[in-house]
Formats: sequence, C-alpha cells, structure tokens
Amino acid sequence: KTLPSGAKAAEENTGGMNSTVHLPGGKKIKMPGVMMSKILVNPATGSFLIEAYDATMQKIYYTEAGAKYGPYSNNSKALDLNGNSVIVMDPEPQGSGQKVYRDGKSLYTLQRLNSSGTYIFNADASKYAEINYKGINLSDGKLIERAFVPTVETKGGSSTLHYLHVNASKEVVLSSIPW
Repeated sequence: KTLPSGAKAAEENTGGMNSTVHLPGGKKIKMPGVMMSKILVNPATGSFLIEAYDATMQKIYYTEAGAKYGPYSNNSKALDLNGNSVIVMDPEPQGSGQKVYRDGKSLYTLQRLNSSGTYIFNADASKYAEINYKGINLSDGKLIERAFVPTVETKGGSSTLHYLHVNASKEVVLSSIPW
C-alpha cells in the first residue's frame, strides 16, 4: 500500500528486544522493548514489581497485574511494593529535588533532600518522612528526635507510624502515631 505524498508512517521499533517475566503461579508479564529487568519482591506482602530498562536506559516499572509505569530516569527508585500501588522517587535533572509519583501520577517534589536520609510514605503517599541522623522528619515539619527504625502499618486505607526512640531516661521505647 502506498501513502499519499508527504504522509508519514510511524512504527515502533523495539529492535527485537522483548522480555517475558514468569512469576510464581504461572503468571507471565510481557515487556516489549526491554533490554534487561529484575524482579523486586516485598517480603512483607509477597507482591512483585519488575524494574526494567528500555533501549535508552530509562527505568520502567511493571506491576504483577501488567500495568506499566514510566519511563523514569535510570536513578529512579521504587519505594512501595504493596501490590496495589507503585511509589517512585525520580531525581530531577538539575539535581534540585526528587519528584514523587504514585501509579505514574506526579504527587509532589521533595526539595530538602539529605543525601544520607531515607524516606518512607503513608498508605496513599500523601505524607512522607525522612529518616536521618537527627531522627524522623515528618512532611508537616515535625521532628521526632532520637527516633529510628520506623515502619508503617496500613489498615483500611489509614496508616500508623511505629518507631523506636530514646526517651529522657535513655530507654528505648516503641511509640506509634496515626499517620
């Protein structure tokens, strides 16, 4: 078939790169245009997330259900593997912050990043906390001093932040707050 003069045709050329991931239970996820991939598992829930690279070395994430999110920069990091949502932190090109995405939709940009800090999120990623040498900095500006080993418990869409901290008597105490 010939095209009219000046018309252009587009065809996705994946260069023959196609991958299929075989998960437990016989589930298969097809990933066109993928050069390499690895399977991430959340030991708490048993859910899987596939981190893959396309031909331009940008990351793409696939859920167990086959949903595709990305592309993101090759420095992006998936933080939440609960089987229902994918939370991704992706550094901005100028290095001024990191964009946070939930299921491919931009939520906000973290500006005050501490290179030695790590981050956790509540159930819907509307709140975050940075864990660093001072303790736990919550996204609302509150600092829980001398706090460490935070975990997030989610029940019915609401979250509770559990953490250990050193009290005034220098005892290690387990504390929890609705989050």
